[in-house]
Amino acid sequence: SSTSHPAHLAGAPLWPEDEFPVFGFRELAERYRFAPLVGLLRTKLGFPVEVFDQVVRPVISGYAEFLQSLPATESTDRANASGAFIQALEVALLALDYRRGQILPRGAAPEVIGEHMHRWTYGVLIAGLLGDAGKTLAGVRVQLRLASMGVRVWDPLEGSMGACGAVSYRVMAPVVGVEVGGRLDGLAVQLLNRLV
Repeated sequence: SSTSHPAHLAGAPLWPEDEFPVFGFRELAERYRFAPLVGLLRTKLGFPVEVFDQVVRPVISGYAEFLQSLPATESTDRANASGAFIQALEVALLALDYRRGQILPRGAAPEVIGEHMHRWTYGVLIAGLLGDAGKTLAGVRVQLRLASMGVRVWDPLEGSMGACGAVSYRVMAPVVGVEVGGRLDGLAVQLLNRLV
């Protein structure tokens, strides 16, 4: 357990007994049961199913595969596995609730507002979902176990764990005194380019 292992040591696994497998979206959704949140997201967007499946579902599944079972920001609680992705879904839902009361773009003619309504809603969804990506990963170090049997620290700027060749991973305690938040500031834009 994490309480019996000094997590403050640089490089010490927070959950030393656990090595998480790298899963695809379907396995993650089954394991962490976030399908109801995705369904609620679809309802709040109001997009037809075929539009949702074409432009929203790939972003959601890609981001879930990117975050895997990582805990929510600043949490080392083993029970909080996949908390980072669930937290991102919850922020996206809140952003959509807020968007409902907004007229976007501000000051535009009514026909422009009506014509571009769904695009603005999609933009709000993406901003809510991906906007905190750098902050989410700033305090987390992940050790990858590669298919080639090698081990290395994951750099989120290189792509998802799966794209980096990982078959499993461990969440490690951050190195004390090392500031990585600034380095990951551009991560949301990179994810936007990769997933959207």
